[in-house]
Amino acid sequence: MNTQKKKRPQNTGRVLIWLLHYMSRYKLQAILVIACMIISAVCSVRSTYYLKPAINDHIIPLIGQRDPDLTGFLHNLLCMAILYLCAVAAAFLESRIMIYISNQVMYRIRTDMFYRMQRLPLSYFDEHNIGQIMSYYTNDVDSLSNMLRQSFPKIVEGGMTCISTLVTIFMVNYKLAFIVVLCELFMICILRILVKKNITHFAGQQQELSHLNAYAEEMIDGRSVVKAFGREKDVIERFRSVNERLFHSSSKADFYANSIFCVTNGIFNIGFTIIAVTGGLMSMHGLADIGTTGTFLLYYRNMYNPLTNISKQFNNLLGALAGAERIFQFIDTPEEPDEGKTELVNVILQSDGSLKETSRYTGHFAFKDCTADKKSSLKLFEGRLQFEHVDFGYKDSQLVLHDFNLSIEPGQKVAIVGTTGAGKTTIINLLSRFYEIQAGRILCDGIDIKTVKKECLRNMIVMVLQDTQLFTGSVEDNIRYGRFDASSADIMAAAELAHADSFIRKLPEEYDTILTHGGDFLSQGQKQLLAIARAAVSHAPILILDEATSSIDTRTEALIDKGFDSLMKDRTVLVIAHRLSTIKDADLIIVLDHGHIAEKGTHTDLLKQNGIYHDLCASLAGSEQQ
Repeated sequence: MNTQKKKRPQNTGRVLIWLLHYMSRYKLQAILVIACMIISAVCSVRSTYYLKPAINDHIIPLIGQRDPDLTGFLHNLLCMAILYLCAVAAAFLESRIMIYISNQVMYRIRTDMFYRMQRLPLSYFDEHNIGQIMSYYTNDVDSLSNMLRQSFPKIVEGGMTCISTLVTIFMVNYKLAFIVVLCELFMICILRILVKKNITHFAGQQQELSHLNAYAEEMIDGRSVVKAFGREKDVIERFRSVNERLFHSSSKADFYANSIFCVTNGIFNIGFTIIAVTGGLMSMHGLADIGTTGTFLLYYRNMYNPLTNISKQFNNLLGALAGAERIFQFIDTPEEPDEGKTELVNVILQSDGSLKETSRYTGHFAFKDCTADKKSSLKLFEGRLQFEHVDFGYKDSQLVLHDFNLSIEPGQKVAIVGTTGAGKTTIINLLSRFYEIQAGRILCDGIDIKTVKKECLRNMIVMVLQDTQLFTGSVEDNIRYGRFDASSADIMAAAELAHADSFIRKLPEEYDTILTHGGDFLSQGQKQLLAIARAAVSHAPILILDEATSSIDTRTEALIDKGFDSLMKDRTVLVIAHRLSTIKDADLIIVLDHGHIAEKGTHTDLLKQNGIYHDLCASLAGSEQQ
């Protein structure tokens, strides 16, 4: 129980303020909705009132007459029919407008969620399960959408109906009205007790459903690993455990939900009997009349129906508020900070040595200082990278790099090698500012990369990673991801450079072949060739190859070596690889060991040292021969 209490909405008031903020753009429509609700409630209540004169003035006096005059009775019925039609029309209009508002609000919320997700730092996704984030887009968004379209309007409409009914019955007969109010108050007290219990269980149910979806998605992604290690029984047992927690949480929530209906229905029947008996006795003593008693029974039912609807919708409302709180907390998550004021722009090298900014690609770049307190200045981009006394750890208590120093000259090809966990990929992550360093500086041409806008910083770096991510779309579109203004001719030239053109031509629609599910029908090697083509079409002046040929056979790797030479031309290149053929011709090889540079030099120099690199090359040579 204590665990579940922690999962209940922490600040319902703030969630409602968030919702009002999103709905504030639709004030006129909201006013129309409220007006329709008032009209519907008033017309429904007023039409019921016509039952009293219909009984007292027409039905009872006409009993026993051979040729009764039904003019007044028909007039009553016509008035009732008109009011009912007005109520139905107002309710229909209110429903249509509310659907429009809710869809618009959900459109904005989904857009804000996706926008914020793109702005979150990678560390957020290290700490939060992907399946859990997906549940915000599915379960929580659906619950909130249903609340805006159905639950919230029905609760407000029911409240208005109850208020209109209360005002009317006190005007008709305050004595009978007190009996009705007492019965309704007793029902409300019971409802509050049950709802208070239910709010905790519904929040817990949403949380457990989120865990179930997250685990199921994780197992779908890792299905091949599960089968390879024969862990089907283990994951089924784990799923059964997660599903069982959801079962217990849902059972408690549904038990209290059903209890609400059963209890309120029983109270209603008791109240209906009390009002009928009381009204009958009062009619016998001249304190009321038959028409008033019949009208009050209908009013009591008219109040019961909204209260029942409110209790039904409260379950959806509670679950939606719990989900809405998670959604808005996700939207309010601080985005990746970017204090940069420097941009990277295309420039023309003029004959006098000066730089001129241009919008077209020239092959030359410059840093442009855009601070407000000085005129824009241009500094030619060369590609010199420096790590100065850098300390970094994914957790503050566990440093991966400590007092790390490295200098890379413009146009230099630097290979980074080391054992698993030595910090190779970390260097790339820091250069792209996917993570922030704890101490020290990283410079590009003497400019601290913290002062460079992250978008510009990442646009000047192109990566070919070991795990290639392909998106739903054509082959051409996936290669164009490297540069959106690339022409079809540029795409094909890049594919030829990467030696991807030959297999692309064999696809059903060649470059127009649609890739889905990350290109499941392509081999890992083919995916990496597309990633290399994507890098080739880019104009980024810094190239990073992180195990770029790990899934490519040695024959294909030999074929694209010349392509790599073209790809690396006039670029500063960082290479992380385990193949000797990839690293031995590097201008500088860095050997990492537990976050420190243990050795550095050329391939020949390091072999002569007979140290870590020598041993590493011996093991690599043995594995490649096998």
